[in-house]
Amino acid sequence: MTLYFAILVPLAIIIMLALIFYRLFSKNAAKDKKYLDELKRLEEFRSRAEFRAAKIISVQPYQASMYAPGMRTVNIRLELEDSPGKFSMHSVQWMVDDYFSSSYQPGDSIQVKVYEEYIFPSSDGAKLLP
Repeated sequence: MTLYFAILVPLAIIIMLALIFYRLFSKNAAKDKKYLDELKRLEEFRSRAEFRAAKIISVQPYQASMYAPGMRTVNIRLELEDSPGKFSMHSVQWMVDDYFSSSYQPGDSIQVKVYEEYIFPSSDGAKLLP
């Protein structure tokens, strides 16, 4: 009897731990897949976007990315040139590589890509967050 008990209890614990880890990893995998699908959709929009001139009004670094070390979430306020002489203000949240973060300073003029309500950075050092 104690032999069965000594075998069944550790076996039950192992099975329960396996189920817990399976649920944990499947939830994270589903979240990661959703994030990657959203990035693919945004990349399709970026390929259709048109170039426009913009001026950076303010830059606020927010937090480091959990998906890409060396990337930082940055809130940027832009003044976008809609047509010659007409400007509009927009706030965007981009993920910027720390190496290129000095390229995004208040007062700098940059080129962005605009598709409907999405404003994409035109450089490779940054990307729009989903």
